Amino acid sequence: MSASLAILTIGIVPMQEVLPLLTEYIDEDNISHHSLLGKLSREEVMAEYAPEAGEDTILTLLNDNHLAHVSRRKVERDLQGVVEVLDNQGYDVIILMSTANI
Repeated sequence: MSASLAILTIGIVPMQEVLPLLTEYIDEDNISHHSLLGKLSREEVMAEYAPEAGEDTILTLLNDNHLAHVSRRKVERDLQGVVEVLDNQGYDVIILMSTANI
């Protein structure tokens, strides 16, 4: 039986570049990608994740292919919730793929 892998990202990532590195070890059918902000419009992201004055931010790529500064606190809070859901779904491995220091 092959391990199941969930890749969790904040924004969008070029999965076509990442998958070949992983499918060498795990069947592509057992890999799923989940993005916290990837399916949201820029307006939705900024409504939910806009940083407050003086708040630490994370720079992330949105689905409009432009970068946005979002609230680190809000992202970390919601990532934890997604990790819990993925863990409850029984994934063997959950990878947080991010250039941010989280």
